[in-house]
Amino acid sequence: MLLGYIAPVHDLLDQWSQLSAAQHQLEAAKATRRSLQAQLNASRRADVLERRARAQGAVKPGERAFTVEGADGNDGIDAPAPRLGG
Repeated sequence: MLLGYIAPVHDLLDQWSQLSAAQHQLEAAKATRRSLQAQLNASRRADVLERRARAQGAVKPGERAFTVEGADGNDGIDAPAPRLGG
């Protein structure tokens, strides 16, 4: 009679172990989602957008773009700078 209880108890313990592993995976996925959401929110901020645009050479309307020849190894021939906001 005792042998009849061993398999169900073993199955129950196995399911608890699987549940625990799944809960850990869920918490890790939630943490990843929070991190990605924070990055997305930061990327939408005006100051971040402007900094990224300027890093690519964009200038605001009314500003003048200057190229320093040899500063980055180019020959001084650049395409016109893209415009920001307008």
